[in-house]
This record gives sequence, structure tokens and C-alpha cells, in this order.
Amino acid sequence: MICEKCSGDAARVEPQAPAAMELYRCQKCGHEIWVRTHYVQSALPRAAVYAAVVRAQDTADAKKLRLKVARVFARISGFSLTSLDEQFAQGTLVWDLGLYSDSEKHEIVEASKAVGLNIEFQQQE
Repeated sequence: MICEKCSGDAARVEPQAPAAMELYRCQKCGHEIWVRTHYVQSALPRAAVYAAVVRAQDTADAKKLRLKVARVFARISGFSLTSLDEQFAQGTLVWDLGLYSDSEKHEIVEASKAVGLNIEFQQQE
């Protein structure tokens, strides 16, 4: 960093862990500069995301499955009942139920066991 007063080199004072505001001091004139910083942490692992799908055998089966899906996903954030109803109204027998985190997937699997609903999960890249 360059000092705004004398154009000398400024170095971070007492380098520590990255922070929102960091103090730099000019090595030539001693002028102090507070700098707002932002660090991108590229080393963070990507969280797993899963696509949830339900397959109905026929329209009679779809009617039963629609009620089970609505019950299982009632408390899951990000689930769109409107999207399910649109797919149901179109007569689609394979329903895209959205994308879910690993913890949501676990919750959905447990709830689906209780009502006898088979949900397929495919991990997304």
C-alpha cells in the first residue's frame, strides 16, 4: 500500500488474522491509514446440494403422492407447493421438488419414511 501523504510504502500494523478494518502505517513518515478490507476464502468446502424427485406410476398414484409430498415438505424452507400443484395439474408423473442441503435431505428422508413416500435424491455438481 502507498502512503497518501508521502507516497512511501505502508505496511499493515501487527499483522494478525484478516479483519474488516486494518491499520497500515507508512514506513517512511509514520502516517497511519485505516483500510476497510474483504477477504475471499476460496478454501471453504462446497456444501452438498441434492435435487429431490418423486415418480408417480399413474394419475391415481399421483393423487395419493401429492398429499404425501405436501405433508412431508410442509416445514421445509424453499419448497414450492405452487410448483408441485402446477406439475400435478399438467399431468406430469415425475416431479421436481427442488434443491436441498444435506441437513434438509436428512429431515426429508426421515419424514418421508413416516408416510411411506419414496423420494429420489441426486447430488448436484
